[in-house]
Amino acid sequence: MQSEQWAKTVELMRGLWPRWSVTQEQLVTWRDEFANLNPEWMREALRIVYARYSSDHPKPSWISKAFREVHAAKTETPTNEADVAEAKRRETMERDQAEREQAAHDQARMRREIAGWSSEDRAHWSGEAARRFQLTMRSSRGEFDADDVDTWSHMVVGFAYSMRGRGDQ
Repeated sequence: MQSEQWAKTVELMRGLWPRWSVTQEQLVTWRDEFANLNPEWMREALRIVYARYSSDHPKPSWISKAFREVHAAKTETPTNEADVAEAKRRETMERDQAEREQAAHDQARMRREIAGWSSEDRAHWSGEAARRFQLTMRSSRGEFDADDVDTWSHMVVGFAYSMRGRGDQ
């Protein structure tokens, strides 16, 4: 299969550069250098080289550069500093979004579990968390109500849930 693909690539090269004369040794060197690359992308790189440079024969450095460009485009790999910075920024935003979603999921899960605790446990553990960590009992949801977990701040929820789970006294 690879030899078939390489034969197509050589045929394209001979068609694009009809004056290109290459020895068998040179052709083996070309094959060793380029035959393991994605053949479709390689042929696309050859077309780029042909359109970009006016020459009777292709140069391996031109083809390598064009292949890197094709590879970068196909795999969305950045090719310059601005693209690298943009990729990092996008990655950071995606990671932050995933972390926010996970935190919201965890908060909802803890609130559901805490809602299932007895009134005494909710009052004890929320008060213990607030006292131990000097947390305000009030949240943006209004006045604190030990029986209504929705009025607990995120921090009280997290600490009370963790402390009860560990069995802190």
